[in-house]
Amino acid sequence: MLGPTTADPGRKFNRQARGIIECSFDLCIVMRYGIIAENGAVFVSNGTAFVIPGNLGDGNDFTAWPAPRAGPYWPSVLTFPDKLLQRHTMTTMSTHGSRDANGLIVCPLPEMGIVEVTGADAEAFLNAQLSRNVETGCLTRATLAGWHDARGRVLALAWVLWTGQCWLLLTKGTDSEGLIRRMKLFVLRDDVRLRNAAQDWDVAAVVGSTRSLTAPPFAETGNRPGDTAADEDGTRIVRIGPRIFYVLAPRGGLQAVQDGCMNGSAESAAAEEILLGLVNLVPGVAGRFTAHMLNLDRLGAVSFDKGCYPGQEIVARTQNLGAVKRRVFLFSGMLRQTPAIGTALLDTGGNSVGEVVRAATVGESEVNLLAVVRIDAAAEVLTCATDTSAPLTRETLPWDQQPVLLD
Repeated sequence: MLGPTTADPGRKFNRQARGIIECSFDLCIVMRYGIIAENGAVFVSNGTAFVIPGNLGDGNDFTAWPAPRAGPYWPSVLTFPDKLLQRHTMTTMSTHGSRDANGLIVCPLPEMGIVEVTGADAEAFLNAQLSRNVETGCLTRATLAGWHDARGRVLALAWVLWTGQCWLLLTKGTDSEGLIRRMKLFVLRDDVRLRNAAQDWDVAAVVGSTRSLTAPPFAETGNRPGDTAADEDGTRIVRIGPRIFYVLAPRGGLQAVQDGCMNGSAESAAAEEILLGLVNLVPGVAGRFTAHMLNLDRLGAVSFDKGCYPGQEIVARTQNLGAVKRRVFLFSGMLRQTPAIGTALLDTGGNSVGEVVRAATVGESEVNLLAVVRIDAAAEVLTCATDTSAPLTRETLPWDQQPVLLD
């Protein structure tokens, strides 16, 4: 095993990074925060963790992360004989304890809202309502899109997929019945029917090294968020990120997915989604923030060249004028408790500069949270109003991760 010849547990590695643990199966971990590597080894040098994939055998193949709070993306293999590609990818240690052979957990999501949309005018109706267009006949892609009010405030965020017979809108945190009532106001004379289809489906998130899933429909799914696949029994999957799928199975059909995987909680799935910057539009959040504040433009959930939809004028004006003063940022901290939605974030002067919109505990006391924060204050030392003794660390979101070649 490789060892740290010049190990430096300094500022970059926080106080926890003092050693190396090598596992014989699918993980290599640097202490608590850790770097997760597939079939490889890890060593620390000058505050950087180097991941050496064990299945390649070429000493020039490696990937590095500048800090041990893991990011949502898999370690990728990049070959540079005389240069090191450093990815600004942050990671969060898995805290699920022991793992099974494929390293996966299945997290039931009974709170997932599922709205079914049918009728001859269903596609045109959705395209007139959502911030991105959908397309009938596309069975391999789901669209992430927002539904806004006339002020450009986001009311719901949904993954929209075509099953071949109907459209399904997957929403988390949103009151499905309330969403249906409000959307029906726009149906008018269109041939469109909306209903709550949550009772027809069992939904779960599969979290972990999803590359180990080789059985259909997982094997047929692409690598991009929104890629989908289905099997002959009607089970459908949607890739949300590199380490997480949503699985929709006809009622009672999740057992085949759960076999061979560990059981997890909805909070485990939430922790993975938070790393991707996904906010739930719960009542305390829905209708309060614009698309740009929630980073829908960076999530690819807004199209700026489509036709009209509710709030489109406000969204387009914000994009063209660049008048964004607040955005969602990702933070971590060793907090006594998980902050509630709406908890204020304070600067060193005690001034409120933002508020929590989603949070999850990922260890005994480590919390990852998404907060809408003033852009000019996001780089400052911030704390939660409920635990001002614990400073927060700003982490990177997927769109922040730019590769840098080191000398």
